[in-house]
Amino acid sequence: MLNDVLGEEVLWDGLSSYLSRYANGNADHKDLWKCLTDASMKANVPGWCGPLNVTEMMDPYSHKTGFPVVNVHMDKEGRLTLTQEPFRGSSNHPK
Repeated sequence: MLNDVLGEEVLWDGLSSYLSRYANGNADHKDLWKCLTDASMKANVPGWCGPLNVTEMMDPYSHKTGFPVVNVHMDKEGRLTLTQEPFRGSSNHPK
């Protein structure tokens, strides 16, 4: 996912920075997100509302369980309605 969003070159720049900076010390996911954010800002990778902040993008994946399920319904007139809910096992699957 990060490769798709950042691009391969920016991802590798951020990973290289992270590995160099923390080669002889301790680091956590926040440090990785910071290095990737720095690389994305250096490369002017766009986010939704300005420069991409990898920390904001990845925090939900780091701190929340499960993943979203997006349901799509098309009415008779061809209008789409999208709803989102947390994944809850087989109860999310359409019958």
